[in-house]
Amino acid sequence: RQEIPDANCRALAEASERGVRIVVTTGRRYHSARPLVASLPFPETLITSNGAIVRSRSGELLHKNCLPRSVAVQVLEASAQYRPYAVAIYDKPGRGQVIMQHNAAADGPLQWYLRTAREYLLRVPDLPAKLPGDPIQVMFGGEPAFLEPLEHVLRASPAGQHVHLTWTKYFERGISLLDV
Repeated sequence: RQEIPDANCRALAEASERGVRIVVTTGRRYHSARPLVASLPFPETLITSNGAIVRSRSGELLHKNCLPRSVAVQVLEASAQYRPYAVAIYDKPGRGQVIMQHNAAADGPLQWYLRTAREYLLRVPDLPAKLPGDPIQVMFGGEPAFLEPLEHVLRASPAGQHVHLTWTKYFERGISLLDV
């Protein structure tokens, strides 16, 4: 619900008062997570994007571990038939934080980003050609049976030895995410 439950806030405040250094860790993008924790007076550090981005409370970048652009291009070229289900995620404010192709599939992540992050979404005609730099990740989202073969495609591709693949499967919603 885009909020931190009151009970969690109270527990964190109590821990902070006892001298515990609070670090918020989330799979969310930094620019998506920051507003949720901005009202909390105690987090010293914010670890986002599943550990790829670490920033201080003031926003200073402490650590960044991104996918090299050349590897991201290899991933996208090897997965041409899945490209309408692909998203490239960047650590930047505003439009271009989330990049998808113009022909993004309605049954993929497009609807989610149109609903939750429209101001960050940039749609381009050719995703691999338009990657502006090293993304935090490339992600594919869609119906589980459709996406399942993609893991094997990527492992057999030239990028296969350079990437880590992680599945998140929401069986009750009929959606899977493959993070690269």
